Amino acid sequence: MKTFNLNRFSQALKCQFLVLRKTWIRLFGIFTLVMFMADLFFTRVQGHNYQYMLEEWGAAYAYQRYNSYVDQTVVFGVIFFCFSMLFGASFLFSGMKDTRKRSAFLLWPVSNMEKYAINLLLSVLWLAVITIGASYSLIG
Repeated sequence: MKTFNLNRFSQALKCQFLVLRKTWIRLFGIFTLVMFMADLFFTRVQGHNYQYMLEEWGAAYAYQRYNSYVDQTVVFGVIFFCFSMLFGASFLFSGMKDTRKRSAFLLWPVSNMEKYAINLLLSVLWLAVITIGASYSLIG
């Protein structure tokens, strides 16, 4: 197992993804809920109502204020993405908390470099996809 085998790597990646799919679905739900609540807070709860601003101060001011509310949401989304990447980096070997999972992971017929690459790929890149998906699921 000194050489990198793409077929073996893809099979191990699929296996690790299927083992942790419940965790990924739960994280997607949590991230979507957090982004929804943040978007709701920044655009609806904080500040004045959009209709009230239109009636009281005119369309130009209402557009400017609502634009700043949306900008605050974008800033929160970028900060949330950075924190989720930190979480992903610390999530690297979380699927091996008990002895059974750890021993099953170590008995895979792949090299240690491939195991590390699989965990890095899933915990960092897949978490980035989940975070971006949670952000964009609120748009449409």
